Amino acid sequence: MQQKLGTVIQSPDKLFDISAANMPGDGIGREVAAEAIALLEQAGRLSGRPIFNFQHFLHLGARYMEDTGQSWTPAERDFIVNEAQAFFMIALEPVRKEAGFPEAKRFQHMEEIILQGGRVGKATNINMRPVVEPHPDFRLTHTPQTGGFRLFLTKGDSSEELLPAGFESSADGKTCVVTECHRREDYRSAIRNGIAATQEESLGQPAAGTLLGGVSKWNVLKHAHRMAMVGAFEDLAEEISNAVGAGCNPRLLTDSFCELLVRAPEKAPRILVSDATHGALLSPMLEALNAGAREPLTKQVNLVIVRENIEGMYRQIGEVIEEVGGQPQAVTQKGIFTERMIREVVDAGIEIAIDRRSRGLDHGINAVTVVLPESWPVAAELWKEIALKVGEEKYYPVKFMNGSEFLLRCVTDPDSIAQGVYVASNMLGDIIGDAAAGLVGGLGVPATHNFNYARHGFRHTGMTTSEPLGGTAPDIAGKGIANPIAALLTAGAMLRYYGHPELEDNLLRAIHDVTERSPELRTPDIGGPSRDTATKEFGSAIRKRFAEITNGR
Repeated sequence: MQQKLGTVIQSPDKLFDISAANMPGDGIGREVAAEAIALLEQAGRLSGRPIFNFQHFLHLGARYMEDTGQSWTPAERDFIVNEAQAFFMIALEPVRKEAGFPEAKRFQHMEEIILQGGRVGKATNINMRPVVEPHPDFRLTHTPQTGGFRLFLTKGDSSEELLPAGFESSADGKTCVVTECHRREDYRSAIRNGIAATQEESLGQPAAGTLLGGVSKWNVLKHAHRMAMVGAFEDLAEEISNAVGAGCNPRLLTDSFCELLVRAPEKAPRILVSDATHGALLSPMLEALNAGAREPLTKQVNLVIVRENIEGMYRQIGEVIEEVGGQPQAVTQKGIFTERMIREVVDAGIEIAIDRRSRGLDHGINAVTVVLPESWPVAAELWKEIALKVGEEKYYPVKFMNGSEFLLRCVTDPDSIAQGVYVASNMLGDIIGDAAAGLVGGLGVPATHNFNYARHGFRHTGMTTSEPLGGTAPDIAGKGIANPIAALLTAGAMLRYYGHPELEDNLLRAIHDVTERSPELRTPDIGGPSRDTATKEFGSAIRKRFAEITNGR
C-alpha cells in the first residue's frame, strides 16, 4: 500500500531510520552543515518519519586535537567507523603550527577521521561529484583577459614505473605502480625564479608567487605526514620570501586553483610554481588564457564526475630518500592503479550514465568518457585496456580524453563538457572536479558523495560518506556568509542514494526558485548583499520552498 503525501510517494522500499553521524569540522563547517542537517530532518518530517537518525560530533576538529592530543574517543571512533551507515562531514584543518605539535601529528586527526572514519574505513571506493547548475546566474560568462600567467616547473620531477614492464600481477589482475621523485633544490630554484618574475615591470603589478599542487596530491611520506609539500618543503616559500624581502607573497594553493582559473582567472595569481605532473595538466589551459581563448557557457551544466576514491597517488606510500641534518632533500610518492578498482569505477560510471539517461539527462550523449592520467603513460594504458573491456561487457560505449584536454575545454569550449559522465583516477578526478566547479559558481556549489559500488551498487543501504566541497574557508569562517548550496546538494545526494530521488529533485528546484525570486537572499559569493545572517536566511528560504514543492504547492 502506497501513501501519498504531497508529491512524495511512500512505498515499502523506502529507507528510514538510517544511523548517521554529523561532523561539521572546522571553519565554515558548522554554519553550512547546520543548514544541510536541518533540511534532512525536514525531509524526514515531510516523509512521515525520520530518514536519518543523526548523532552530532560538533566538537571534533583541529581545536579538539590541540586540546586533547587525540582525534576522537574510542567510543566516537567506533560509532563513526562501524555503526553509522551515513557519515556527513565538511572539512578539517591541520593543527596550528604554534600549538607546538610535531609536524606529523599536525595532520593526525585529518588522516584518522577522513580516512578511517570515511573513505577507507567505510570502504567508499567511489566518489560521485554531480556538477549541476542551480541557476543560470552562476553560469560561467566571458571575463576580461588577464594574460601574463607564467609557470615554473621543477626540473627534477620525474615519473617512472618501478618495474620494467610497469606492472605487477595480483589476484585481482594487473597492478601498475608509478613513482614520482621531488627534490628540494628543484623547488628552491623554481620558487626563486617565480618570485623574481613577480618583480618584473612587464607584468604590470607584483603578483603572488604560488606553489601549485601539493596539498591534495603529495599526501605523504615518512612519519605519516599527509602532504609531502607541506611536510617536507613548505618552509621554502617563507625562507625565500624573507630573503627576497617585501613585494611578493608566496603561498601554497591546492588543486582548487583550477576552479579559480575557470571561474575568475582575473583573480588568480599570475606566477605559478608547479611540479611536472600539474604543469603538464595546466600548461594548455594557461596558454589558452594567455592567448585570450576563452568562451562562455550557453548550455545548462549537468555533468557528473565519477572518481576512484582510495588508490592512485592517495595511497600514502612514499619515503624520504635523501636527508641532510634531519631535513628532507628528496622524497618519493608512489601511485597504485589496480585492475580491480579501475573496473569498478568504470562499471559504476556506466551504471550512473544509464540511470541518468533514464531520467532524461545527457540527451544525445551515448558514451562514458574516461579521463586519462596522461603524465603516467603506463597507468593510462592500463586504464584504457580495462575501460574498453568493461564497456564491451556492459554493451556501453567508452571514449577517452586526457586530463589536460578536460581542463582546456573548461575555458575554451565549456559547452562540450557541460553534460555527461566523466570517470577518472583519484588525483585526476579531484583536479577536474574542482575545475568543473568553476562552471557553476565555484567550490561552494557542487555536491559530493562517496559509496562502495562493489558491495552496494549505486543506490543501496551501504555505508556512505558525504563531504561537501568548499573546504574550511577560514577567511570567512564565523561571519555567517558561507554559501550552503554544496552542503544542501550533498544532503540531496544522500536522499537519492537512500531511496528518495524525488526529494533531491525537489531540493534542486527549491534552490533555483529562491535564487531567482529572492536574489537579495543569496550569499555574497553568488551576488547577494553582505550580511552576517546570509547563510541562515538563504538556507531557511530554501527549506521553506522545498516544503512547498514537496507538498505540491
